[in-house]
Amino acid sequence: MGKFTDALKKVAEERLYRMEKMDHKTQVKYEFVARKTVESNIDPRIVAYYDAVSPVTEQYRTLRTNLLALATAAKPIKAITVTSATHGEGKTISAINLAITMARDVNKKSILLVDGDMRRSKVSRYLGIPAHAGLAEMLANDEPLEPYLLDVGIENLTVIPAGKAPQNAAELLGSQRMKKLVEQLKARFDFIIVDAPPIVPVTDVGIFG
Repeated sequence: MGKFTDALKKVAEERLYRMEKMDHKTQVKYEFVARKTVESNIDPRIVAYYDAVSPVTEQYRTLRTNLLALATAAKPIKAITVTSATHGEGKTISAINLAITMARDVNKKSILLVDGDMRRSKVSRYLGIPAHAGLAEMLANDEPLEPYLLDVGIENLTVIPAGKAPQNAAELLGSQRMKKLVEQLKARFDFIIVDAPPIVPVTDVGIFG
C-alpha cells in the first residue's frame, strides 16, 4: 500500500497517543471501539467505521463536503467513480471509507457502494461480506436489482458486490444493460460511489466516464 499504509499506521499511533491523554469517560469509548474492531469482520483500515473522531475520518468528511459543494440545482451530483493509476494505491479503502462517511450524513438517506472492479474486486473482503453474486451476474443475465442489493449492517448503506470475475468485464461495463442499470440506481439512491478498476492496467474505468 506504500504511502497509504504509512498514513494509516500514523493514525493508529496518534489514536494510542490520544488515549493516553484522554479522561476516563473517553477512554471507555475508545475501549468500546477497540472491542468493536475485534468483533467485526470489517477490515481495520476502514477507519470511518471504527473511529468517528479519527483525523482520517475527518478528512473523509472534508472530502464529502467538498464533493457535495460541487453540486448545483441545475447539475446535481448523484454518482462518483473512485479509481487510481494502478493496483495497490488504496482506492477501494478510500471508496468504502467515503461511502460510510456519506451514509452518516444526516441529509443523505440512501447511499450505494458498487464494486465495479470486477477483475480484482476487494469491497466484499474489506467489508467482511461472504462470496455473493453481484454486478457481473446482473449484467450478464440482465437480472433485476433486488437480489444483488446487500445490507451490510451499516445504516443507510447498500452494497452491490462485483460478483464472480467475468472474462468480458469491459464489454459488460460498456453495455446498454449497464447504462440502464446506472439510471435505475440514480433514481433509487441519494448517492452512488463506484469502486472502479485502476486506469493504467485495464480499459474498464474509461467506460464509467
